[in-house]
Amino acid sequence: MNKLALNPKKSQILSFKANQNGDNSVLVGDVKIQATETVKYLGVFLDKNFKFLTHVRHVTAKISKLGGMLRQMREILIRDHLLLFYNCYIKPIIQYGLIAYGNTSYNKLNDICLVQKRIVKTIFKLQKSAGCSEFFVSNKVFTVHELYVVELLRVLIDLQTNQEVESDSLKNILNDNKHHKYQTRSRTSGLLGMSENNGRGASSTLKKRLRLAFNIWTRYNLFPVELHRLSSKKLKGYVRKISELYILGNNDLINLIFDVI
Repeated sequence: MNKLALNPKKSQILSFKANQNGDNSVLVGDVKIQATETVKYLGVFLDKNFKFLTHVRHVTAKISKLGGMLRQMREILIRDHLLLFYNCYIKPIIQYGLIAYGNTSYNKLNDICLVQKRIVKTIFKLQKSAGCSEFFVSNKVFTVHELYVVELLRVLIDLQTNQEVESDSLKNILNDNKHHKYQTRSRTSGLLGMSENNGRGASSTLKKRLRLAFNIWTRYNLFPVELHRLSSKKLKGYVRKISELYILGNNDLINLIFDVI
């Protein structure tokens, strides 16, 4: 297919069918390609149910190891250098593929968030039982949940500024006429008040979360005027500013996106 040679010894099969019964292996020549539960594709571990548990464990293990290195370095490096190490080596590991594996539930990402908290406590030499939320905000350290919302914002900007995206496709992604306009969920009556777009399935897919994020940004006029005319440098500056002002430390927004009661 596509004139590409298949190496059966380096190939795996991952079935996404609802019915997983039976043998899904494939025979190529004399080599039998076995079905597997997870596959690593472009650095992200995929599983048959798209729960991304394997990838979350993978990310947790990698940043936990680097967190141990930070603990050893905190006696010889100043705090600014420890934060620089975090931003250069730990944060990119969390961010890579986050727009994909972040589409799991809030609780499944908590393992990564717990390691982040340990790392922040290490950097600022806090006790294990001490709270550290204010240190995240004051030092502009985003939790994994907040970083995921930042990725949603970047995707929304790309969708609106990419000339190759057809308008009908964009409307199909961002518009959802299935939700009524009546306030029925009291838990979102506070800061954002977006309950009409927050059904139980809002956190189940990237598409639904994009719709919710788009509705929030639109309602509060957070998209700049003539977005498509801004240079890439100004767009990056906009994302950084909006992320620090409206996403960092905003638990109401995070809970709304992830549909946390």
